[in-house]
Amino acid sequence: MTLFKRSCSALLAALMLVPLAGCGGESSGTANTTAATTTEDASAENSVTPGIDSLTDEEIAAYAALAAQNADRANVLGSVIEEYYISGRGDNIKFAMYLNTNNLSTSNTASVWHITSALTMMSKLWAIDAGGNGAQYATLHAKTLTAMEYYKGTAYIANYDGNVEQTMYAVNRAGSPGTASLADVAAVYDDQMWIVRELVYCYQLTGVEDYLTQALALTQVCLDAWDVSDDGAGGEVGGIDWGPGYSSKHTCSNAPIIEPLVEIYEILAAEGRENAQYYLDWAIKIYDWTNEHLRLSSGLYGDLVRPQGRELIGSGKNKHWVSTGPLGSLDSTTYSYNTGAMISGAVALYRATGEETYLKEAKTSAQKAYRTFTTTAKINGESYRQYSAYPSQIYRSNTWFNLVLLEGFIDLFPYDTKCASYLAAYQDSLDYAYENYKTEEGLMPRDLYNGWDKAATVSADDSRRPDLDKDIMDQASYAEMYAALSILYSKIAAAQ
Repeated sequence: MTLFKRSCSALLAALMLVPLAGCGGESSGTANTTAATTTEDASAENSVTPGIDSLTDEEIAAYAALAAQNADRANVLGSVIEEYYISGRGDNIKFAMYLNTNNLSTSNTASVWHITSALTMMSKLWAIDAGGNGAQYATLHAKTLTAMEYYKGTAYIANYDGNVEQTMYAVNRAGSPGTASLADVAAVYDDQMWIVRELVYCYQLTGVEDYLTQALALTQVCLDAWDVSDDGAGGEVGGIDWGPGYSSKHTCSNAPIIEPLVEIYEILAAEGRENAQYYLDWAIKIYDWTNEHLRLSSGLYGDLVRPQGRELIGSGKNKHWVSTGPLGSLDSTTYSYNTGAMISGAVALYRATGEETYLKEAKTSAQKAYRTFTTTAKINGESYRQYSAYPSQIYRSNTWFNLVLLEGFIDLFPYDTKCASYLAAYQDSLDYAYENYKTEEGLMPRDLYNGWDKAATVSADDSRRPDLDKDIMDQASYAEMYAALSILYSKIAAAQ
């Protein structure tokens, strides 16, 4: 039995019995989400498309049934976005950030980050034809990209290598398409990176050239922001700032671009296009820098580092930033999505280069992330794991952060048997909440095992109540989690 076959069997053992019972309406809360998996060294099996011919017909059917169930549930949760969060007609639509779960009224205009979370959900539901509504989600995806033009602006941006005219997405919506301000802290590079990831995925899904064209343009905006200042030791300070108006260099403004850079390399190389190696070289460079400056000894990733100083010099096209000191100390605060993005990046680099170090680091990070970002819930005297996303830990892990971590686990799954348990915690907690707490409208609470909390505050200085004011990212993330798991199980069932 190959490693991947062992992973499939472990996942079946951890997941199959309860989700299949769930098809008949029984709760998944009785399953043990921490079932042990094999500890065999995954480095012995390196193929990203291993066969699973030793699975029994019953096991294959179980995966197919779970994939179908997850697709249906993704559709139920995802349909809420169009029903409640979107206003306007035709292509002129607008997104709300919050939905009041008592009176179903919306508030606040969504940021581009929030809209991107809905956009990525749409493409996944499009890909799995959730509820038979793939065409509907494809249409909504196109309308959303059009709506995002209101967040786009063009301006000369001073980076570390000159003053360059850039077109990118701002945080907030402007009054008309293409007019958003990019000044000061109005735009951030991680927003561009999440959009690049989505555009590359859409090219892989459809082969439509415009997606790749947009992805390449936005990728270059991010790469132009690399800090080429002299580090005083004959090298570069390196890293990408959080945004044009920030001097801090975050894991979230470096890690998310690594996987799509590798995927762009793979696309261009497979199609015989020029400049493929350029993107792989950048992926390696950014991964190495992030590892050196933001990776903790545990294998998790801290939040940010700051240079000792930054100065704007020159004029006209020569106006640019210079870091005037070495990088400062690391903020070691950990967030689940930072580690998730680095796991995905490491797996992609391993796939492209065959370098074992990437895989080893991804496995270490994944194991520590599972231990760090899950908490234990007691149900009928049994202990279950879930990825925390409720008020007391909202700034450490929220639902969307945990979605990015899930994507990392899925990317690592073919190479690490332990991912079976990591994924089981997602499946079981989602199912428990879906079967016990999902509202008539299709909303789910942040705390999947303990249910709704409409009174707790997000923090001492923030009166928003997260389960009363349901963030669009929460809702989109749950739908996308189900869709991502459906895609994985469908691939397993089809690989026979």
